[in-house]
Amino acid sequence: MDIHHDTDGLRFVLTREGEQAVLNYRILEEPMVMHLVRTWVPPQFRGRGYGARLVKAGLEHARSEGYRVTTSCWFVDEFLERRPEYQDLVAD
Repeated sequence: MDIHHDTDGLRFVLTREGEQAVLNYRILEEPMVMHLVRTWVPPQFRGRGYGARLVKAGLEHARSEGYRVTTSCWFVDEFLERRPEYQDLVAD
């Protein structure tokens, strides 16, 4: 399952059976922050790890581009709480 980075739409997209799961974000230029706004997974695909895959893709992109991250999404918050390997990305 591939995740597409839609740079124009500021989102990461996972497509399955014609449905899209997404992680939306926005970029705050100062001080180089990627704000993870929202995840959404179609109900029939929830519980299969699609949201986690999207968040991981977003975080890996942030790391590769030198961004710190903030979030207003409970799912991303919980993901970050359980994965210490991404704590270095969290903006103060």
